Amino acid sequence: DKVKDHPYTMTEFDNEKNVKTYKQYYEFSESKNTLYYYNEWEKNNDGLYSRNVKMFSLNKKSYEEILKLLDKDNLKLVDILGEPTETIKEIKKNITKEELEQKFLIKAVIYDKDKNEVIIREETGLENAVYTLLYILTIIAFDMGVSKLRNRKSSFKFSKCITRINDEHKPLDIDYLTKKLELKKDNYNRLTR
Repeated sequence: DKVKDHPYTMTEFDNEKNVKTYKQYYEFSESKNTLYYYNEWEKNNDGLYSRNVKMFSLNKKSYEEILKLLDKDNLKLVDILGEPTETIKEIKKNITKEELEQKFLIKAVIYDKDKNEVIIREETGLENAVYTLLYILTIIAFDMGVSKLRNRKSSFKFSKCITRINDEHKPLDIDYLTKKLELKKDNYNRLTR
């Protein structure tokens, strides 16, 4: 079956006004809103370049608040976002002149579901099974509700009807029939004497 859905989006933007958006109909494997602070590149003794990358959680910040953060000139992330959740060292063999001249870079990665766009996608097997089970349970619940309502409103009692039918059509009992015939015979003999 085909299903209407809203696509999941991942938006990357930085303090240099670069914006990239990725869309897909299933969730991203990593979906924590994060702000990355990249220090200036430094050349090491071994000829490689390195810089520290501090990561801050943005799960409690809205998209608009993050954009305002990136517009500030004298940004002190620790004062606004608290201590970094993680710090890593990035190492490269070759970097461009633009990267070397860059004093710092702040990049935010935001995950969301785009409510303004609708996509058509294939229903997964699990979704199909869940929807089928919900449909069956709904039908059963509706049927049981209608039966209970009918029983409450109706004067007809099914159990009394069954008892009456059973009484009328009892299995034949030979001893009972024999005694009944003997009584009839005795009554006939008495009447004809």
